[in-house]
Parts: sequence; structure tokens; C-alpha cells
Amino acid sequence: MPTIEWQSPLLRAHPLVGQIFDVQRGVVSTEQELITAARASRYVLLGEQHDNADHHVRQAAVVRATLGHGRTPALAFEMFDVSDQPAIDAYFNGNPTDAFGLGAAVGWEQKGWPSWPMYAQIVQAGIREKARIVGANLPRSEVMGAAKSGSVLVDGESRPLPELPPDQVEAMKEEMFNAHCQHLPKEMMGMMASAQIARDVTLAHRAITADQGDGTILIAGNGHARTDRGVPWHLRNQGVKGSILSVGFLEVQEGALDPKRYGDDGAPPPYDFVWFTPGWDRGDPCEEFGDKKPQAVSNR
Repeated sequence: MPTIEWQSPLLRAHPLVGQIFDVQRGVVSTEQELITAARASRYVLLGEQHDNADHHVRQAAVVRATLGHGRTPALAFEMFDVSDQPAIDAYFNGNPTDAFGLGAAVGWEQKGWPSWPMYAQIVQAGIREKARIVGANLPRSEVMGAAKSGSVLVDGESRPLPELPPDQVEAMKEEMFNAHCQHLPKEMMGMMASAQIARDVTLAHRAITADQGDGTILIAGNGHARTDRGVPWHLRNQGVKGSILSVGFLEVQEGALDPKRYGDDGAPPPYDFVWFTPGWDRGDPCEEFGDKKPQAVSNR
């Protein structure tokens, strides 16, 4: 594997940094094997920790290597809402080869995501091969309404949220409780889980409708890319028959040396492939609460 100049500062010397793990086979894999699997898949999900710059560099590399070769999947993003699509299309109608101005066109600075250049490199990799850029997320203005009603608008039609397996719903609630430093009432977690499900329903639907014959690559947080309850589950629930590939980009953890135990409670990670990177230094997200309660890093 070629030497990578990591941008994230934490645990760069960890033995798993830079490794790619094939979860299904339980073996260390290679970048070329991952790319071969991506080229053969109808739907490819590339997860991320949103603020980890190394994840975006690796995502852009996978997109560059996957596009072309006789097919050009659409390139969809969690970071763009469905309502951003007219602005995205209008921008590229006038600027078909330049991704970097898209941020201003969609009001990126008001969206609350990390720095636009981290994502612009992924978009640039897509438009180089003439991939259509697709806004895939449920607009924020609709998220709480969907959570409260238990339904989500899909193509203007209200559809009830699908029922995930109960153990997965409970796991989502616990993850969200910890991700918010255990400072929100547990009674709120059901609604927050419903909001996550509504987003996943929308992301899956947009991935399907963006597919013009060559499939779709979706850029989204690791939580959305999970095979057990994320977008891959919803793609199957919405009738997808083609192959689906999920890649999680995970930060290594101190003392955790077995790639097979990077899932919940030491289970296998819920992805087809995992690419391990150093960690981003984001300090203690619970410091503002004045304590050190257990937490999970949120992947939205």
C-alpha cells in the first residue's frame, strides 16, 4: 500500500491505520479489491466521520477509481438536501467542470457541515467523469415533522416509516443518548430514532431515483452506511435487487487491535469493508456539560 500522508493527528502509529478489512471474509484486504467490488456494485455507500479530513480524501480516491470503466453512477450526498437539487443543477449547467463554487451556490456555510473544500474534492472527482451530483437528504425543515408523525414524504406522497427490527431501534436510541452525553431525556430518543429512519428512507429513495442505469454512489455518515439498519437495509426494503456495497471509514481506537471487533459491543463492524484511519482531535464533546459521561461519536 502506498504511503499516505495522514491529516488526522491521533493514533497514527496504531497497527490498523491504513488497513482495509473485508468484513464478510474476515480478512485484511487491499484498495484494489475494494475498488473492484465497488465497480461491480449497483449501489455503493461510502461512510465517514464528518469532520475527519482523511475520510474525505479516501472517499474521493474511491470515487475517482470507481467512475468510468464503462459506467458512470450518480454521485449522491447526505450533505445536500433534496431541496438543493435545483441550485445544484443550475450551478453545473453554467460550471460543468468546477466543483469548488458549488458551496456558495447552495449556501454551504449555513448548513453546519465541515469545511466545503473537504467535500468539494469528492464532487470534483465525480464531475470529472460527468456524474450527476444529487442532493439526497430529507430537508431539515421536514425532519421533526416526519419524526412526530411517523411518516415521511416521498415524491409528494406520505408514507409510514418502516419498522426496523426492535433490537436495532433500541440500539439507535442508546447510541443517540450517549452521543448527546446522556444529557437529553431518554424519552426524546424515540423521536430522534424516527428522525434518523426518516432520513435513511429519503437517502435510499434518492439513491434509487438517481440511478439512471449505472447505479449510485452515496456519500453519508457511517451511521447511514450501516448494513444492519442504515441505508442498505432501506434499499432492500424499498425493493432493490441489485448488489449493494457499504464501506465504513472508521477511526482507530487505542488498544483495539482486532478489526473484527469494531462494531457495537465488540461485534463485527456493520459494513462490507472498513478502512481504518487515525482519529481527528475534536477534544471532549461533553466538556460543556461539566462532566465526562460516556459517549459515542455521532455519525448523524
